[in-house]
Amino acid sequence: MTSYSAPAPMGPPPTANSWRPPALDRAPAHRGYEPKPTNLMAILSLMAAASAWVLTGPLGTIAAVVLGFVALKQIKQRDEGGRELVIMALVAAGVSVVLGTLLLISGIAMLSSL
Repeated sequence: MTSYSAPAPMGPPPTANSWRPPALDRAPAHRGYEPKPTNLMAILSLMAAASAWVLTGPLGTIAAVVLGFVALKQIKQRDEGGRELVIMALVAAGVSVVLGTLLLISGIAMLSSL
């Protein structure tokens, strides 16, 4: 028959002050994904497109389109983020133009039928 004994000790027991947090001053081995800064013109373009639906009408649409194209140029030159915001702003401005045109045509048609 085989007899078993207690395992060998692993070292001295820890004391109250023996634990230290990991060093935070070292740079991590892999930084991972770092997001690009969002272009300010892209944010302003989206805000202008949103205000065109509520407050400013055609002026907001024009501002959204101009700011959107400026933002696209800056995003490409500076390697910034925000391209999706510009695309949303330009789509919203395009929908605003189409709906405004349809509303104008229907208003003219209603007035001419009187």
